[in-house]
Amino acid sequence: MMYISSKYWFTCIILYFHVVESSHFRGGFISWKPAENNQIEINYRVAFRRSAGSHMCDENTIDNGTINSGEGTLKCLKGCSGSITTMSYYCTDFSDIEEWTTGTNSIKYNPSTSSDNLYHFGFTGCCWITLVEGGSSWVMRTTADLNKRKDTGKINSSPISAMQPIVRFNYGCDYTLKIP
Repeated sequence: MMYISSKYWFTCIILYFHVVESSHFRGGFISWKPAENNQIEINYRVAFRRSAGSHMCDENTIDNGTINSGEGTLKCLKGCSGSITTMSYYCTDFSDIEEWTTGTNSIKYNPSTSSDNLYHFGFTGCCWITLVEGGSSWVMRTTADLNKRKDTGKINSSPISAMQPIVRFNYGCDYTLKIP
């Protein structure tokens, strides 16, 4: 009987550490816009728990333009294939109190020709910060329609927003979030 009890507690401890250590991704977005020579510029913003791995950021990190190694690889998931870039980023904001770091980076990319000019770019990982629902593994993906617009003759750009990186809501309350 003691063996079963010890095995049970060992499993509980391992599960506890897995939950504690693995909830650090806080979200992000991917956008794109036309660039020169049939390229597009892919921009992304990611947010992480500040104390997790290589995500530490402070005023010195921002002032020195230090690049954080990030996590994972931005990949083309539809319309082309393969890795585009590592998800390294320049820290732009942080909070000591709320324990987050956020930053941006961009890359110019020349997608291969596809039949419909629709592309999916994204990256996946584990460890979405624990929420009321969700958590664990995640996918951050965008669909880029690179067909030329009839009104401008240029390819479409994704919508962008200049809102704060982290928004908190109290559970059980109704809110309206206006995205600028």
